[in-house]
Amino acid sequence: MEVLKFDNVNKIFYTKQHATVAVSNLSFVVNEGEFVALIGPSGCGKTTILSLVCGLIEPTSGSIIRGTTQPKLQTTQQDQVQISDNGKTTVSADACKRKTPLKDSVKRLKKGFTQFTNKLSKKGLNDGENGAAHASVGYMLQRDQLFEWRTIEKNITLGLEVQHKMTEENVERARELLKKYGLWEFRNHYPQQLSGGMRQRAALIRTIAANPDLLLLDEPFSALDFQTRLDVCDDVYDIIKKEHKTALLVTHDISEAIALADKVIVLTARPATVKEVHYTNLADIETPLKRRQSPDFSAQFEKLHNLLHG
Repeated sequence: MEVLKFDNVNKIFYTKQHATVAVSNLSFVVNEGEFVALIGPSGCGKTTILSLVCGLIEPTSGSIIRGTTQPKLQTTQQDQVQISDNGKTTVSADACKRKTPLKDSVKRLKKGFTQFTNKLSKKGLNDGENGAAHASVGYMLQRDQLFEWRTIEKNITLGLEVQHKMTEENVERARELLKKYGLWEFRNHYPQQLSGGMRQRAALIRTIAANPDLLLLDEPFSALDFQTRLDVCDDVYDIIKKEHKTALLVTHDISEAIALADKVIVLTARPATVKEVHYTNLADIETPLKRRQSPDFSAQFEKLHNLLHG
């Protein structure tokens, strides 16, 4: 089943003087249970894509479908984006003339964030009149963002508090996750008392505790040293697979993408569109660290490196 589908999505950011195309005719699918990685040049629009996925911003045109056959976000403006034969993306004069002051864009972003947080308080996301259920989303950021004045257990249950889901069943499930993944004895500790790897594990458990259908991982290992990064990759992969979660990872690290993902979506330079979808075919190897030792690993790395820099 498709958990996420982008169908010819375009995203343009407007100011009084300029229109910047961030995403152009972007189409891809994330299926249930898949671990998918997005890689692309710096500034190509990867974080914009995550913001589109979780509903913080809306596409200029195209549709985004989450966990249902009905479009979650869909617009039909056709005059903004044009792709020439040489691959150059332009924005039409009419679109540039559209009066969209920056302060209005900020207001819409704030409104979208409010709507997003309100949606998180529900079991799933619902699409207005048709009532179709959509995949709920959990977002794991680059840094763990644990509150230093809360114990690990209270950090783990923070998402449940915010979403008004502090039921006995949900709290017990969160505690079981602490036990299952080696943090139970540290439940009354504070974040500064844990190692970087343990903090990232706690951050992931906090995200999973709310039981989202789709996990968004925005370079979650970038703040760690290399050795810790390898260990935490194994931890995160193990937790996601054991909890049967679907994940979308954004990373600049080609090796990390190959080691973790079932498929890697390679993006072009901005405006982002799909250059190639690469299947790693390493699912039979049980851990990301062992995948790095696969005879096929270096060939895959070279292929993806050439796609990014060719």
